[in-house]
Formats: sequence, structure tokens, C-alpha cells
Amino acid sequence: MCAMAGRAGWVPAGVHPTAVLHNVQMVSVLTGAIETLDIVLAGSRIAALWPVDTATSWPTIDGEGRYAVPGYIDAHLHIESSFVTPAAFSQAVLVHGTTTCAADAHEIANVLGYEGLVAFMDVAQDLPLDIRWMVPSSVPSVLGLETTGGRIDPSDVATLLQRPDVIGLGEVMDAYGIAHGDTRMLEILRVARDAGVIIEGHAPDVTDEALTSLLWEGVSSDHSKSATALLLKKLHLGMFLEFQAKTLRPELIEALQQLPLMPPFALCTDDVSADVLADEGHLDRIGRLAVKAGLTPLQALRAMTFDPAQRLGLADRGVLAPGRRADILLLDEISQFTPSLVMAGGKVVAQSGHLTALGETLHDTAGRDTREARLNTLRHTVHLLSHQVDQSRFRWPAPTASLPLTLRALSVNRDDNTLQEVAITATVVDGFVALPQGVALLTVVDRYTGRAQQSFAPVVGLSLGTGAVASTYSHDAHNLTVLGTHAEDMALAAAAVVALDGGIVVVQNHRVTAKMALPLAGVVSADLLHEVVDQARCVRAALTAWGYRHANPFMHISTMGLLVSPDIRLSDQGLIQVRTRQKVSSTMKNP
Repeated sequence: MCAMAGRAGWVPAGVHPTAVLHNVQMVSVLTGAIETLDIVLAGSRIAALWPVDTATSWPTIDGEGRYAVPGYIDAHLHIESSFVTPAAFSQAVLVHGTTTCAADAHEIANVLGYEGLVAFMDVAQDLPLDIRWMVPSSVPSVLGLETTGGRIDPSDVATLLQRPDVIGLGEVMDAYGIAHGDTRMLEILRVARDAGVIIEGHAPDVTDEALTSLLWEGVSSDHSKSATALLLKKLHLGMFLEFQAKTLRPELIEALQQLPLMPPFALCTDDVSADVLADEGHLDRIGRLAVKAGLTPLQALRAMTFDPAQRLGLADRGVLAPGRRADILLLDEISQFTPSLVMAGGKVVAQSGHLTALGETLHDTAGRDTREARLNTLRHTVHLLSHQVDQSRFRWPAPTASLPLTLRALSVNRDDNTLQEVAITATVVDGFVALPQGVALLTVVDRYTGRAQQSFAPVVGLSLGTGAVASTYSHDAHNLTVLGTHAEDMALAAAAVVALDGGIVVVQNHRVTAKMALPLAGVVSADLLHEVVDQARCVRAALTAWGYRHANPFMHISTMGLLVSPDIRLSDQGLIQVRTRQKVSSTMKNP
């Protein structure tokens, strides 16, 4: 008797098969068993498992002995970080085997609030990629310390949790605010607990009282990078961890393998730009990184299928078995994870790295009549005039006449997005700060109110030539963020972004070298997928040519204003100490 296959030719009563996936090596992500068999489909579900070569009159797809695994499930991501619409995102990730994702659209929400969020969620309906939503919990990420275009309040959360495509509360980011009794966040958490949904967390380096407060309030997961010892502590305390690329270190995997009992966890992508999606992959890429770090291929597969399905409450998928959703991938090699065939809901939507004709059609017809109109409501969100981004705005007025001038600076590294506070000494020329050679200037400008409030900070650790980058993709408030070494170039980049109604522009030696228009809320492109991919490649290349060296330059630049990531950040209202949630002076006392 076969281990997994049922009786040849038998299907449950009342079930009418529609196709047979013939001759596959089906992988059990629960036990690691692999068996050659036929998978019988009935519409969008698996009807039965038959011994291979069972005679049938149903349409047959030849699996050619390839490995059959469940469709990949990304437990935590932000579509906007790929700079594309939900439909384009679906096209991008399906070919890499991702058939389900849990998305948190808090980038759109920070710009346009409830109405913009709903519009973005609505255009994701009926796509071949099954997009489930987490309601943004932290819009703004920290109340009162930055200017945002929108906010999500407890009443909005309660309404959104009633949607059938919503499965939880998105990443709770202000751990220190919760520890200090932030009433708005506590009410949002109460609403989510009362609704009985899962609550996602964002807790980089969060320990002690703040971590205990998160657990007490029902936050039960984390996807952020922390030291291995802290990640293990979170696992011991029952948190479900979602490991993204920057977290997958050999020392972490070794520590997991040495535990008496391996806990469930997931692999996730979080933020992946369009060019990386096209050139390196999606969750399949994370699987390869996990194996390189020390997971076995079967362990990685489980963390991309069954474990995230269980975490998200999606009991109808994550394993290949009768009654489960027919999200099926065929792999030539288990350890490579990139599928040669992708089936979503029983339909073959991709083969050999490209959408099938059916896959293209399903994207074209899904909400086509209303999609463009809904997306157009996300435009015109950059409220800045030309004189508010001229060269004079990118010269930093000296905060004090006292000399020598000792400034708080943001120290960066090339591996992750952590910012540390350091002191530097600058001079004053004609009333403006003159930074030392090799130090860049960062400024964040309010793009919402028309007042163009801005603040400044020096940045050390980059070796940049003459130039600048300006962006409205800037977590989490998405204000205009400009980093540069020359005021003229900073003004040129900023003005170009304003002219685009949002986007990313790179300038080198007084000339625009690359740009990407992001007119939908200032964070998403309206262009076709391949166009966005090409633009992202050009921007990345221009940053490299300028001297920007980082593992993930898009996220590195865009998170310099993320007020919930360690240790110090810059908003349009000033420098913010993350742990204390306090504004601090740009100057320091001279010794």
C-alpha cells in the first residue's frame, strides 16, 4: 500500500474531477516523505491522490517526475515596497511560486489614510495571487513626532477587520509607546483582540518591559532583525517568528537546529524592490538564502508553506492533501525552490518563469473596469511648491552660533538599516553649517500640509561623490527625504521628485542620472511591471555609480526616517530617540 496515495480511481462522493496532475514526486512538508503519484483536481481543490499511472479519462497534465510542493505563502510583506500595483505584484511573484501572501499596506495608509487604504485593497480582489490583508495598526508609526497624510484610528480598524479578505492586525511598531501606555495603540490592540484575529509585531531589539508589554497586549509575532539570543528568547516566549533575508544568519540557524524541539516559523520577504523580484526572485530567493544559512531544503519548504498557513489561519492550504486548495508547484530541484510550473487554485498560471496565456488573462480581467479609476484616487499627494525645494532649502542654518559646533550625526553601516548616534564637529560659514569632508546631509521635508517643515541631520559612514538622492518612498510617513553632498544637487533631485508627483531621483555632478515616477501616493508606480523593473535597475545603478554602497539601498535610504527602528531617526519635526520617543537637539554640548 502506498504511503500517501489512496485507492486508484476513487474520489469522494459527489466530487467531479476536472484534471489530473500525472507522475509527480509529491513532497509532504509535514513528514518529509516523497512519493511518486498522481494528484486529482476538482476545480480549485485537490480531490484525491492516486497511485501513478491510474487510468483516467480526465484532462492530464504531465508532471514528468518533477517534485510537487504546495504553493508558497509569504506571511509578511508590503506590496508598495516593490513600487507596483497589486496586479503587477501578482504577475511578478506568481512566476516564483508565491500563491498566497499576507500584505500590510501601511505605506498607502500613512499617505492617504482609510480611503486610500481601502482603494488599494479593493484593486487586489480576484487576482490569481490570493492577497490577504493585515490592517495597518501603526499609522502613524509614532503619534505626534512626524507629519503624515493619513492615520488609522481604532474605529477604522474595527471596520476593516470585518472585511472577508482581512485576517489580522498588521505589525504593531511602537513597542515603547505601548510600554508607556499609549491609549490609542492600546485601544487598537483591544479592538483586534475582541475580533479574535492574529496580531503581528515589529520589535527590533525590543526587550524587557517593552517586550513583556507586547506579549501582554496580544502581539504574537515578529519579523525584524535582532541578535540571535533575543530571537531565541522570543521563540521561547511563544512568538511566531518570520525570518527575512537579513535575519538568515548561520549562527541563528545553528542555534535553531540545536534546540531540543524545532519551533514553527516562517520565511518572509517584507520589503523587496521590483528589480530584485525580477532578477533574484521572491520567496524562492529567501528559501535559497535559508538553505545557504543552514536550513535543510525540507525545513525551508515547511517554513514557506505549512507553518505560515497555520499562523495565518489558512487551514485550506500549505500542504498537498485531499480537500486542500490546489496551489501546487512543480520543482526540478527541491533546493532551488524556483518552480517550472505554478498552479493557483487549480489553474496553471505560470510555466518556465513566465505567465501562461491563462495567467495573463486572469490578470487582465480581474477588476479591470474599476481598477484604474480606483488607483487614480491615489494621485496628487505631493503638496510642495517650487520655491519650497529650491537650493536655499538645502543649506542648513546653523542651530547655534557657538563654536566649535558639535552635532548629533546618524552613523550608518552597509549591512542593515540600524542608525547609531555619533558626534561630529562642523564649522559655520555665512550662518550655515559646513560639514566635514565625507559627511552627507539628510533632510526630511513635510509634503502634506503645504508648510514644508523640515529638519536636518549629518550622516556618516557613506563615501559619496558630488550628488544627491531624493525620494517620497520614505518609511513610514513618506515625506520628501533628500540625502546629498551638495545643495544644488539636492535641490535638483527634490524638484524633479515634486515634478513627478512623487518618486525617486538620483543626481550626480549636477545632472539627473536616474528617476522613477511613483505618482500613486508617492510610493507606487502606475507603469507596467517590466517598466518599473527597468526603472528600479537604473536607480540602483545610479546610486552605485554615485558611491552608495549598501546591501539594500532602497530600504536603507527610505528607513532613515523610520521612527520605530533603532537607535535614532530623523523626521520632518527633528531628531528622534527611538527608545524614549523624544525629540533631541541636533547639537551636543562641547566637551
